[in-house]
Amino acid sequence: MKVLHIVRRPDDAYAMEMIAAQDSSHDLRVAFIQDGVFRPTAPTATRYVVEEDCVARGVEAAAESVTHEQLVDLIFDSDRVISW
Repeated sequence: MKVLHIVRRPDDAYAMEMIAAQDSSHDLRVAFIQDGVFRPTAPTATRYVVEEDCVARGVEAAAESVTHEQLVDLIFDSDRVISW
């Protein structure tokens, strides 16, 4: 099962705790948007940051960068989407 977590805040400890508790058999992906791009850390290997949000905040992408259009593709490609 493909699960996409979308994280908006850089220090969302509860979101990170819930992501870490996910079943390891799931294909976990985490996309950081808005202020979440300031600290894109997550207990999963597949992490994304939205390129436009990085540019707007003057930060370099610390994970694989995607456009808003690519984020929409990730959402539709996922079986479940959780927004934090």
